[in-house]
Amino acid sequence: MTETPLVSLACYATIHLARFDEVVSIDSNQSVPMVGDPSAWMVGTDNAVAGTAPGLNQGAAWIALGLHADRSSAHSVFDAGGDAVPYFAGAVESWSAVLEPIGHRGEVNWLDNDQPGLVFSVTPRRTVGSFVVVTSVGWTFDERFDLNKAMDFAHGVERVRSTMDGVDGLGSQQAFSFPSLASDGITVTFWRDDASMRAFAYRPGEHKFQIDRYRELVTADRSSFTRFVPIVQRGTWNGRNPLAL
Repeated sequence: MTETPLVSLACYATIHLARFDEVVSIDSNQSVPMVGDPSAWMVGTDNAVAGTAPGLNQGAAWIALGLHADRSSAHSVFDAGGDAVPYFAGAVESWSAVLEPIGHRGEVNWLDNDQPGLVFSVTPRRTVGSFVVVTSVGWTFDERFDLNKAMDFAHGVERVRSTMDGVDGLGSQQAFSFPSLASDGITVTFWRDDASMRAFAYRPGEHKFQIDRYRELVTADRSSFTRFVPIVQRGTWNGRNPLAL
């Protein structure tokens, strides 16, 4: 059974995406924004696209992910714009949003590194229109940690990503790791509708093959799936609004 952390669950998330025209390094010890009161704040990069090692804070595509217990905190961070993420100054493209979770399952260590569990409080409802999916994966780095299994999982993610160009209804796909792999890494995908996401995820293909492989071999200690709808958003990603498909 998934355990719930003792800290308060988040009700909203903020995402700031930033793309640079070259690989850059960003201080891995970024403090939380000067506004708002996020329950968790993580800055990471897409190492695979940049060709850098997972967990190394060097990349060209970056994310600042915030978890918020209330709507006011989330909107304060969003409204602050670039002031909330000054280390993204100089990016050639950016996109940000306040997101509300409408589906959440699995375990994550973002609120409590020692006790992974649910991190969002959700009132489930049916998706209408475009949405964002964030999945996470994590390992416990103790004497039981199996590097070969972790590498197997990472290789599977890259195989899936290599098949996603041109997927119907997919606005964008990316994967981010956080410094030193201390916080569970994520994938972020943008979808036109529920039908397109389900067609990709559950029909025969590389994604379903890798999911089945993960369940059979247990190549990670925990994972999660969260579906979000946007409340407010601004900017572009890959030259357009990734949720306007």
